[in-house]
Amino acid sequence: MAVIDTEGLLKGRRLRKCSAEARWYWPYLFLLSNGYARIELDYDSIADEFSSFRSSAPNPEKIEQAFAEYQTNHLIFVYAVNDQEWGQWDTRRSLLKDYKTAGDNSSPNPPEDAYRQWLIEQHGAEWPQFHWDKNMVVAPFDQSLPKSSPNVDRNFPADCYGVGGGGGSGKGKEKPKGASAFVLPDWIPQEPWNAYLDMRKKLRKPATDYAKEKLVKKLTKFKKQGLDLAAILDQSTINGWADIYEPKEGSAHKQAAPTIPLSQLVREQRGEA
Repeated sequence: MAVIDTEGLLKGRRLRKCSAEARWYWPYLFLLSNGYARIELDYDSIADEFSSFRSSAPNPEKIEQAFAEYQTNHLIFVYAVNDQEWGQWDTRRSLLKDYKTAGDNSSPNPPEDAYRQWLIEQHGAEWPQFHWDKNMVVAPFDQSLPKSSPNVDRNFPADCYGVGGGGGSGKGKEKPKGASAFVLPDWIPQEPWNAYLDMRKKLRKPATDYAKEKLVKKLTKFKKQGLDLAAILDQSTINGWADIYEPKEGSAHKQAAPTIPLSQLVREQRGEA
């Protein structure tokens, strides 16, 4: 496991932005991470680790909401590998233990480009101190095309040619840069959905296609429960949540059943069309 930065725990401004409940959970959740300060976001399994808390143990939904707060406040970088979400805690590399177990080394690395950009947004020029791997920050990755590349537009993205982008026969990307294969189902209210995505962009947590698919799965479940999808999306937008949640019991998010005119009921009772 990684070592907790006491200064950050007690005085960290990002942690102070989280709810009191999320702040109480944070040390336990951080210590559940591996030697790379990395944790698999299996909320059911994580909740099981709190069994000694007995009646006050958080359920998987509370654990998930706490991680959403950590993500919003730039405490953890969340990424997906093989349909499973992982989190890379933001901590100084000097606080990671040198010895790594086989389990540590088997955990998937975060995607380098997105992870590095995330670190730069938070730490600026000091980002290398927070990268989990010192070997990745010794020589910054350069995607620029070599000047000698013949007949290649200098504005063309280098990654279409592979690392180094020379005149070799590397495979180009078939999908245009920025293209998205995600299609929003027509039963999801578009205006609340777009407002929710805009909010995430402002938080610098834009939803990837994978994240959108996960959101649609949740909304599908909520739809089957008869919940008001627009209200659920608006709830996250208003509160600045990166994820969506089922309303607490007693909240007015159930969709009202359609009212059937009395005359129609009478006709149905008589067997009339």
